[in-house]
Amino acid sequence: MNKSKDRIFKTMAGYDNWLSKYQFKNETPIETFIRVANDLSSVEKETLEEFNIFKKTVETCNIWNNFKHKLKNSWAYKFLKIMVNFDDYGVPIGLKCTPGGRITANAGTDYKNATYLNCFINSPVKNAEINYKRSNFDGSISYNVNVKTPDNSDDLNNIFLTIMEQAKTLASEGGYGINCCGKFNTPIIYKRNNNEVLGVLDDVVKGDLVFSRDNKWHPVEETMSSNKDNMVFIELENGECLHFTTDHPFLVNRNGKEVWIVAELLLEGDDLVNIL
Repeated sequence: MNKSKDRIFKTMAGYDNWLSKYQFKNETPIETFIRVANDLSSVEKETLEEFNIFKKTVETCNIWNNFKHKLKNSWAYKFLKIMVNFDDYGVPIGLKCTPGGRITANAGTDYKNATYLNCFINSPVKNAEINYKRSNFDGSISYNVNVKTPDNSDDLNNIFLTIMEQAKTLASEGGYGINCCGKFNTPIIYKRNNNEVLGVLDDVVKGDLVFSRDNKWHPVEETMSSNKDNMVFIELENGECLHFTTDHPFLVNRNGKEVWIVAELLLEGDDLVNIL
């Protein structure tokens, strides 16, 4: 079988990725994007005039000759044209763009409770209240359990509650991320009592050890907090979001040279050598 017969995927790796993650039942690659286009179009409003123009347009369109029994309306046609590149004969020859992975995988399917969102961002759980009832097998003995977790994301209860949220999110096929945008929620690995801890910035206290660019652990000499007016928002190339004080120093590769620059003077395109 010629796996690239649809000519949508330029590489076998692209085809295999679609086959393992995004194909619904026995659909072909082009049918995947028709499925998505039809589903996206289901929430759009279409006037009778627009539909008639659509019908007239597709009568002479090679794309319509191939897929007229599958596209539902003019919006589906528009969305398909946005996503897929066709040649003059209506043959799909590549992709112009692709929706998020959860949209491609779930839109227009019969999966229940599947999400269209690729990633859900949340902060580590703290200050939680847990209330549940415990009982033996026949219910003759029972008691209520009430737990208040501390203001510390490294607490075991908080860790498992965070994991539970992640598991429930992943069950809906969504991705899960820990919030890096909160000014005190920046993830960090530090040492306390000779144990390595994965926590967030506001967990760090004086005396903890943090790993530095010289590949050594150094003690925290002091901590401080700043009001939001003294913070800058930094968005990284990979989509991560961070808050730092305006005078926080960064080692930056700018124009081929490594220089130290405070946060408020960073420029778009600067290559950050270190984060903390």
